[in-house]
Amino acid sequence: MTEQTHDVVIIGGGPAGLTAALFAGRARLDALLLEAALPGGEMALSNLVEAYPGFPDGISGFELGELMRRQAESFGARLVSTRAERLRREGELWVVECDDGRYPGRTVIVATGERHRKLGIPGEAELEGRGVSHHAARDGSHFRDRPVAIIGGDNAAAEAAEFLTRFCSRVLLVHDREQMKAEQILQERLQADAKIEIRTGTAVARIIGKDEVDSITLRQIGQDGSEITEAVAGVFVLSGWEPNSELLRGVADLDSEGYALAGEDTVTTAPGVFAAGDVRSKIIRRPTTAVADGAVAVHMAGLLLNGGKPLGGDT
Repeated sequence: MTEQTHDVVIIGGGPAGLTAALFAGRARLDALLLEAALPGGEMALSNLVEAYPGFPDGISGFELGELMRRQAESFGARLVSTRAERLRREGELWVVECDDGRYPGRTVIVATGERHRKLGIPGEAELEGRGVSHHAARDGSHFRDRPVAIIGGDNAAAEAAEFLTRFCSRVLLVHDREQMKAEQILQERLQADAKIEIRTGTAVARIIGKDEVDSITLRQIGQDGSEITEAVAGVFVLSGWEPNSELLRGVADLDSEGYALAGEDTVTTAPGVFAAGDVRSKIIRRPTTAVADGAVAVHMAGLLLNGGKPLGGDT
């Protein structure tokens, strides 16, 4: 059986990948998008996306991802539910090896995004799924009328804290730096909410529990290192991100943190491979910047496929 070769194979169905699929379809490229989870990627697990133009009241990440998927498919892009396991060169083509087969492409757009970084503290791995979670929107309702802790200080942590007050009796937000990284408007909301307590300059030393989480141990940073124990039923680890760039290891250059070395043109050091969205080394990682990357990646892939000439249209 002869394998079908696609003009562009897009790996990852978050905002960058779905936008790339949309623009590739409009350019009448043979585009295939590979995604192992939900359309929207990590964004799909967000209860509310507020900073996306066109939705003054916000929109759930799941709904926004579904709208993007429908729009991409309406212009002919094909989406396949599969997990990409390896990317390698075969002659003039790139081949994406997946759990269900091989997908050759003349060009590849890697839009695999990021994942939550784990802390590596005692109790975290042992109690994963039994009180330890990375997704407030998905798991928050499991802790109705019980106290929970959030570990982190960026926008994701702040938004999760605000969301969890709908269910939980108390939300303890723990950040190991003196200043949170979340946008000021989000910090103001947290400070005004009586259900939320913020502890900065504090680290979580261990998560405690036998069959499920029952408490955490907190350690003061930069003082006497004293420890206290706080009773919580759930712990949401939102302490930063790391790239899903395993497919690019040995294929294209990565920076010291593992992000793809690609500029605003999304061009990597591997000819014909483009990096779009949060997997790319960049200053700001938001759905809006991921969408921009997706459009740029298709434009650059089109130039390569068309001998240096733009494909035309609004790509």
